[in-house]
Amino acid sequence: MKQSGMILKSVASGLTAMADSIEIMAEELSEVHESYDKTAEKLSEKAAKNPKKTAPKKVAGKKKAAPKKKKNGKPVSDTDAVFNLIEISGKGIDLESLCMLTGFDKSKITNIAHRLKKQGKIKSEKKGFYSKV
Repeated sequence: MKQSGMILKSVASGLTAMADSIEIMAEELSEVHESYDKTAEKLSEKAAKNPKKTAPKKVAGKKKAAPKKKKNGKPVSDTDAVFNLIEISGKGIDLESLCMLTGFDKSKITNIAHRLKKQGKIKSEKKGFYSKV
C-alpha cells in the first residue's frame, strides 16, 4: 500500500509539472499569435496605402519538353526522339524513364510507342517497357 501511495504521489506531481509547462506554452503561443496578428495588420495597412500592380501568377501546368535538337539542320520529331532513346538504351527502356528524359507525359509516350510498334521499329516485351526490334 505504501508503494502504491508513493507511485500515485509521483504521478500526481508529474502531472502537475506537465500542466504547468502546458500553461507556459499556451501563454507563449498566445503571445506569438498576437504578434502575428499585429504584423498581418501592418502589412495589410501598407498594402492598402501602396497598391502595386502585380503580374498574374503562373498556373502550374504541363512540364515543358526540352527544345528539339537539330539533326542535319532539320528539327528532330517527337517520334524520332523517343525512338532514339529506345534505340540507345540497348536492352530496352521503361515508360517512366522515357517520360523523364523527354519531358513528355505518359499518354504522349504511349501514343508514340504504339505508332512505332505499328511501323515495326520497336516491340513491347511487357506493359510500359519498350525495346528495339
